Amino acid sequence: MFALMHASDHGSYAALDVAQWSFWVLSQAHVAATGQSSLGLNRVKALAGEPIPYGLLAAGIRAAASA
Repeated sequence: MFALMHASDHGSYAALDVAQWSFWVLSQAHVAATGQSSLGLNRVKALAGEPIPYGLLAAGIRAAASA
């Protein structure tokens, strides 16, 4: 699971506000298959597609784990 906090300034930063986060889910096998030791955000987006909302995160993780 990859997460990005996208608050643009300290005044609006609220770590517990899930609306300020974007989440992408990839299986460990999918990440390992890249052969890379790290992934940038553009690569994560290319592999995982659109971010998933927090409310669907658990289901996304279960789906990736069973893939």
